[in-house]
Amino acid sequence: MKIALCTIATGKDPIYFESVKRYLPYNREYFMNGRNVDFLLFTDQSEAIDGVQSHPYQGILWPYSPMLKNNVIGEHFDQFNLWDQYDYIYFIDADFAIGDYYDFFQHEFVMINVSWGEELGGGGFYGGKSSIFRKLYETYREEIAIICNNKLSVPLHLDEFYLGLFRKSHSEHIHMISMDDEHTLFFYDSEDLDTRIKAEGRRKLFMFPQKTRGRANTVTITHPNWKQESVINLKEGYLFIVYHHDIGHLLKITDRYYRILWLKHPSSREILDVETNTIICN
Repeated sequence: MKIALCTIATGKDPIYFESVKRYLPYNREYFMNGRNVDFLLFTDQSEAIDGVQSHPYQGILWPYSPMLKNNVIGEHFDQFNLWDQYDYIYFIDADFAIGDYYDFFQHEFVMINVSWGEELGGGGFYGGKSSIFRKLYETYREEIAIICNNKLSVPLHLDEFYLGLFRKSHSEHIHMISMDDEHTLFFYDSEDLDTRIKAEGRRKLFMFPQKTRGRANTVTITHPNWKQESVINLKEGYLFIVYHHDIGHLLKITDRYYRILWLKHPSSREILDVETNTIICN
């Protein structure tokens, strides 16, 4: 039995790449557990990690990065004819870890049942038989590519929305594991993980870090009516307001000022000042 465990770590802030290194020993012990596992990392970092196969990937910023996960993996497997080389394929977030022994391979496909949506599939960890992972990738590949390539509006729960659709349509093949306090160690990414594990008194299957300084590669945008965590991507030409879930295409006026063409509010006349990260209504 040959297994692939895939993850993605990109962005100017190397926090996700550092997370891969931090959690790799846990994944080796509790997920690998003596099995034949290839760790595949898709990254824009040049540093090598011992025992990890790095594959170059420049990535794209939130909110499109999580939606493209399966496309990135699937296209790599397509290009190098890898589907038949693996019996099982899994995805794990760079800042997520397996913290206890569990026979994931007794099930055809595993997803996490998250508390923030009854019909979603948790995006931190999922996978199973290669044929099912391939079906997941191929079912939504073109739809997701169109959304991301054209910087269109995204569904509320991003990748977890599509995992939820797949969960519903292939329920007979999918085993759900609850991501509750019983199964999950929630901790802050600034904490010493081994100390927290000892304090809990026992190991838990999933280890999920809460971010102490917010999502990486984001900024705070100030609008006359609100202030929100946001992503400014001048290279791709868009602005994403994380909690409003609104996207605006950016039309350059000067190096400092950009007209915002909001997808949800096309009649709004607003300008983004990229030096002060403020929005001006005019």
